[in-house]
Amino acid sequence: MSVKRNVYLLESLKRLENNTFDERDIKLLLIEIRDLLMDESFLREVADFVAHPERARGMCHITINSRYGKMKFADEGQQRLHDDGTFANNTDKPWPFFSDQILSYIQTPQIKKDLFEIIIKEGIEEIPEHLFLKYYKINKHKVRTIVFSAYNRANGYYQIKPEIKGRDYLFLDDLLKFIRGTTTGISAFNDVDLKKDLITGISRIISEQKLGLDLEIITNSFDSVIVCIISILHEATFKMFDGTTATSYLTISRADPLKEDKTQYLSLNVQTPNFSFPIISTNIIATTYIEASNENLVVYEGMRIPWNYASRNEEMKLVLIKNSTYDDETK
Repeated sequence: MSVKRNVYLLESLKRLENNTFDERDIKLLLIEIRDLLMDESFLREVADFVAHPERARGMCHITINSRYGKMKFADEGQQRLHDDGTFANNTDKPWPFFSDQILSYIQTPQIKKDLFEIIIKEGIEEIPEHLFLKYYKINKHKVRTIVFSAYNRANGYYQIKPEIKGRDYLFLDDLLKFIRGTTTGISAFNDVDLKKDLITGISRIISEQKLGLDLEIITNSFDSVIVCIISILHEATFKMFDGTTATSYLTISRADPLKEDKTQYLSLNVQTPNFSFPIISTNIIATTYIEASNENLVVYEGMRIPWNYASRNEEMKLVLIKNSTYDDETK
């Protein structure tokens, strides 16, 4: 590393140690450390966002693309059954009668390459492992092995191997329906993941570059760093498999909407043409960084919030600044 770049890096990390940084400083820091990151995959993903805010690849893009695909095809399937009278003419039928038809856009014997990779391959990754354990008594690694070993890839398709028959076929067929039929409201990532990457990455960089900074003091400001990061990611765009565009946005959410606790936490959602869902959740209480009461924030739950730029106020406290023009446009 050049002497000049080392100075830039030291100055950026000093702002973390002194807790005097804002969103612009974190953006510059991510640019400086981007090519120094190794196993910190999530932090590298965030740094890539800064360099390329219009995403067509990466961890977040894969998760969003897969979840969007599942929801899009399920929605189209339900609309088809509504339009052709299947729902109205079969009120005595159990739900599996309808769900099999809704999920019929994929047929187990032969699956188009793009559908297999978006809906099945990536669909496995976005389903929490405990659900596979609960319903199939197998972990995610075993799921991958069963699914991937059952197919040969040829001529733009994944074609089932001739030896997959009988009970093996029925199990695979049911497992694929579960994969493409399961979406959760759980975010793809959380602040715990990001904090782990921050600790690992920054600790290694401080050591390798012999910067002589106190990691423990730096970690005390990580909540504020994460606020800056999700603010940076506000309005990042993602190119979906069908050519449409999804956009991320800063929002607030409750830990459990079914409970009486109304505490709102900062999170990052994504809006696709027809659906929205969380991609990064945090345990950071919104009122810590937004100068508004919890009661006034409730109306923004799940919506784009106008407080979307992290800066220091007159008391040098990091806060999310309200964009009044943006607020007017969303009303």
